[in-house]
Formats: sequence, structure tokens, C-alpha cells
Amino acid sequence: MDINVTPEGLIFTVYAQPRASRTMVVGPFQEGIKIKITSAPVDQAANKALLAFLGKVLKLPKSRLEIVAGQNGRVKKVRIRHGQIPPDRRETEGICQAITDLTEKLF
Repeated sequence: MDINVTPEGLIFTVYAQPRASRTMVVGPFQEGIKIKITSAPVDQAANKALLAFLGKVLKLPKSRLEIVAGQNGRVKKVRIRHGQIPPDRRETEGICQAITDLTEKLF
């Protein structure tokens, strides 16, 4: 799984599947992570649900999460903004590990 560390935060790829029977992490998919979302892709509802779910499972406030590319598609780039400037290396490593753990717990 590719996680890019930038001055603004961490960016990773999410493959979203809207209108699923339940919201859940499916597992690794290509260079990112696949997540099923129960919400329909109408009026950004699926995007909001995706960010809320990621915030919950990563134990981060939703305000630190944003979709920086792919707002209208299934392939999305999600950024987790750094909690402080300059970024704390331990926090960054912890978040990277938490994202990786989402997929590895399943397999």
C-alpha cells in the first residue's frame, strides 16, 4: 500500500464501493485500500460517510481528513492533515501503521 508523506499530511488511495450492505474495510486493492460504504453517491453522501468511517477506525477527528482527488469517482486520494506543524514523526509513523493495519488484520 502506498502512503505518501507530504508537507500537508499523509495521502493514500481509497477505492470506495457505495451502496454496499454495510460499511467496512474490504482489504488491499491495487495500491490502496478498498472500503464499502452504505451511502449512495448522491450529494457527496458517500464521501462524507467514507471520511466519517476512516476517522472512526483511525481514531482521528473528521476535520483532519479530506478527499483531495476523485470526489466524483470510486478511486479517491484521501489526505490526513498533520496534527501539528512541523509534523510529529511518531504521530506520522503511527498513522501510517494504522492505515496498513486496516488491511493486514483482514488477511
